[in-house]
Amino acid sequence: LEVFKGYNLIATFGGDAHYGGYREVDGIHNICLHSMGWWEWDKITGSYAKILVTLEKVLVYGEGAQPSYFLKIRSFC
Repeated sequence: LEVFKGYNLIATFGGDAHYGGYREVDGIHNICLHSMGWWEWDKITGSYAKILVTLEKVLVYGEGAQPSYFLKIRSFC
């Protein structure tokens, strides 16, 4: 996550990790979204997220296997 140092970021998003993940480093929320799905016998799994960013928070509303996150944004003042 060193590549993000020096930038005015509140969050980063990546994707397609089979189990997703979250880590906060230096006040920056780093979210890896769950994979969109895979095939299992007689069904197809799936997941997605709706993301809302406000002045105070980042809201990740997960569906399927994707967890939800409700994250506060640090103050820059």
